[in-house]
This record gives sequence, C-alpha cells and structure tokens, in this order.
Amino acid sequence: MCKMFISENIAHCLLNATVINLMGLTVERYLKVVYPFWSKKNLKRWMTHGAVVFSWVAGILSIGPGNFCNVSRLRRCLRDPAVLGKSPG
Repeated sequence: MCKMFISENIAHCLLNATVINLMGLTVERYLKVVYPFWSKKNLKRWMTHGAVVFSWVAGILSIGPGNFCNVSRLRRCLRDPAVLGKSPG
C-alpha cells in the first residue's frame, strides 16, 4: 500500500508533463498554420526543443510540493503500516 504514494506521484508527474507538452505542440502547430511566413522566419528549431524540455521540467517540478508533503507520511507508513488509515496529527 505504501508503494501507491510513489507510483501515484510518478503518474501525476508524467500526466502534467504530457499535458504541457501537448499545449506547446498545439501552439507551435497553430503558428505554423495560421502564420506560415512569420513562423518560417521567426520560429527556430531550438525553440521547439526548449519547449519540450520545459514541459518535462515543469511536469517534474509540479509534483514536487505534493511529493514533499507525502514523504513524512510515507516514512511513517514504512515503519508502521497501521498509520496509513489514521489522520495526520
């Protein structure tokens, strides 16, 4: 049951990164279709690569605060599995 905390955080991290990545891809495709000449002149390859890197970094960092909150509960759970059902405090 304690492993659920870890796997759930990873799933949320990947979900957030995927959503941010799709948003960046949508904006890039919109600019290429609606403003083809402007995008050919101004959009560079490094911008696309930077958007992909940003999406994964933002996805990983977005789950960070939730992960830190669950660390103490996970440690207690590993020591005493009965703690899992109790409220914090």
